[in-house]
Amino acid sequence: MNDLAYSNMSLTGREAQLSRNALPWLDTAAVWILWLIPVVLSIFVRPVFPVDETRYLSVAWNMWQEGQFLVPMLNDAFYTHKPPLLFWLIHAGWSVFGVNDWWPRLIQPIAVIGSLLLIRGIAARLWPERLSLRSLAPAIFAAGWFATLYAPAVMFDYLVVFSALLAIYGLAGRPVRWPLVALGLALGLLSKGPVILVYTLPAMLTAPWWTSKPEGGWSSWYLRVTAVLALAAVPILAWLLMAWSTAGDAFLSEILWRQTADRISGDMGHGRPIWWYLPLLPLLGLPWIFWPPLWRAVRGIRIDRGVKLSFGSALFGFIILSLVGGKQAHYLLPLLALASPGLAGILDTGVRISRPDGLPLALVLTVFGVAMMIAGLGVGPSSWPEWVATISPGWGALLLMVAVAIAWRKPKSVAEAGLFHLAATSLLALAVICGPVAAARKSHDLGEIASMVNSYQSRGMPVAWLGHYQGQFNYTGRLHQPVVELGFEEARTWLADHPDAILATRTKHLAGAMPEPVFIQPYRSGSLALYRASDLVSDRTSFEP
Repeated sequence: MNDLAYSNMSLTGREAQLSRNALPWLDTAAVWILWLIPVVLSIFVRPVFPVDETRYLSVAWNMWQEGQFLVPMLNDAFYTHKPPLLFWLIHAGWSVFGVNDWWPRLIQPIAVIGSLLLIRGIAARLWPERLSLRSLAPAIFAAGWFATLYAPAVMFDYLVVFSALLAIYGLAGRPVRWPLVALGLALGLLSKGPVILVYTLPAMLTAPWWTSKPEGGWSSWYLRVTAVLALAAVPILAWLLMAWSTAGDAFLSEILWRQTADRISGDMGHGRPIWWYLPLLPLLGLPWIFWPPLWRAVRGIRIDRGVKLSFGSALFGFIILSLVGGKQAHYLLPLLALASPGLAGILDTGVRISRPDGLPLALVLTVFGVAMMIAGLGVGPSSWPEWVATISPGWGALLLMVAVAIAWRKPKSVAEAGLFHLAATSLLALAVICGPVAAARKSHDLGEIASMVNSYQSRGMPVAWLGHYQGQFNYTGRLHQPVVELGFEEARTWLADHPDAILATRTKHLAGAMPEPVFIQPYRSGSLALYRASDLVSDRTSFEP
């Protein structure tokens, strides 16, 4: 049975008219080039941000330096926090283009483009006769503020988004494309481990709720689900066995047990209460959550199989992630992607659009714009970091102009509203990247200090980091030797034994007599400095966490 025959959606005359009137230029390259401009521009405007991006690039660099591509390594120690797919993709680009900053930062945007195509494909499989959804669904996700601003980061999350969408795409229509489901799960496991099941397994287990009975019955369906899960586990299990032969029992125990158990409990870090995601939903749902036509459409929602699959997957995933102790905002990105086809299906049902509908979103943009202008004029709170005052007020003025345009213009259709929101999001991303992100560069770019660390090491001088070291220098400084990680209690003894060493530390960790640093720079909300060990062994200087 093909997708068209399988769909139980009957179009009203109004819906059919909307499909015929779908904006063809919403699919044109110009629209997506507009979206990609700030994403690509960020590669040149912002540095590799500590601590996450510098850490992941340092893992890839350490493996590259060792000529060892099986087990992730950080600072010459085995790195057990993540599977290897992102690092392998970085190595693939470096093997072609040489070691560079831009290729790793293109991986997530490429995954975003693939994800947008999959969102389009999911909409086509769920609602094959509603042609406008093929344009609207990816536009809804791409217009999301959080989704766009997060796209240039060197992280794992858009690999997970792509993997989850690939699995859901395989499930969405008839016939079910089980090989694609298995491939999506396998890529997700290699990207970030078992978390891929949070985004995909609920859809497979709740199939009797959102789809009709398949040939062979439900027993056949769940046998196939079991087979697909087993098949998807083969690549990650093969990698684990090979990694075990190289790294030993401790590595296997850490990555199989502690990484999962401690993240669920929150002991690994980012431990937060069960309700922590709820206050974030209005921000993560921008701009659509403040668009009145969405809420009018929700009141008249028709719960068809597409809405069940899309929102059901997102809702079950949200509940599971809320129960997990470790929480980060970007863990919700796959849920936003999964919900996009359902949101498009709700909006594209003849919802009425009026001119005042743009006012709530315009007000939100006005708040952002005014805050950016206040920061740039240097009249913000004293608690703000120093770099905030270097933001150009002009970027805040741009947001105010976008707010006026949104308040003034009335889109003629939901499809045009998708384009309009997408354009507004692109301008917002441009303002944020060229405003706050560019201003923050001075406090987050570790290039100069990492180069000095490289220079000291090349002269045979050991370099140590006070506190928990997360690879801030290894890639940025192209180091060939590890940085010594010093605990606060052992620091004085180690420095006394290595008087020619250099200590890197945030100045907030030093108390008492402060010696003159050999180098200091703004770093995040404070300062980062290099000190000679011989200057720090005095009893007048103490080390504090």
